[in-house]
Amino acid sequence: MEIRILNHIDRNCDKYSNRIRGLGETVHVHTDNTYYMKKRDDYRYTGLNDNFFGLLKAHDWDKGRLLLMHDDLEFEDTLFKDIRHILQYAPDNPIAFFTPTNNLFKKVYESGKHVIKSYQDIWVPIVAYNKSYVDKFIAWCENNIIQYGKYSEDTWIWEFNVFMKECWYGICPSLTQHDGYDRSLHGNPAKCGINYRNSFCYESFDVSKIDWEKEFNDPYKSMGTSIKLEGLKQNYERKTI
Repeated sequence: MEIRILNHIDRNCDKYSNRIRGLGETVHVHTDNTYYMKKRDDYRYTGLNDNFFGLLKAHDWDKGRLLLMHDDLEFEDTLFKDIRHILQYAPDNPIAFFTPTNNLFKKVYESGKHVIKSYQDIWVPIVAYNKSYVDKFIAWCENNIIQYGKYSEDTWIWEFNVFMKECWYGICPSLTQHDGYDRSLHGNPAKCGINYRNSFCYESFDVSKIDWEKEFNDPYKSMGTSIKLEGLKQNYERKTI
């Protein structure tokens, strides 16, 4: 597993990355130097997408999964050990380690399940990507995206997942906290609707005590496909799947 940080030049990543190195990990910081426009125009996410897609394309998959982290997460010293433990039991799909705050994930938490399977509900602050998914995702995006800078990477992910019926898995409780939820470089508000953009269930738990094989085989499922496809070639645009 390789660890890479998606960083913007407005956030100094030295303390963050050095903490990870202090845990015995090798980590690389990839800084997006573009100006983040605050208005919602066609170029708003160009730099972010350049950084994100560039990393996916450049990854040496002989080194295993690619763990992409945002530069504003809080986590415990056991994070990377815990992720590696969970990945031993995970299917060949992207696995996310941040649990957002909304009614769906509160239901997952209250159900006692530790894994959710979904097309469009998983959030992306820290994800372990796998080669088979990334190959299909990049090919689809290169074929279909026409408004590259208008939408962020998570929009392209959700649209691809819905159209191609590719699922992600998310871990609950959250292994990380979105520390910068109220300091968005895109000018996003601290809340998404009525919910804050941090995790309601960032808490300590022993991942070794959980039967992950069972959890992945019987996840909480949220397989809705209601997302509107936007920013794509006309044969996909504005459809509701």
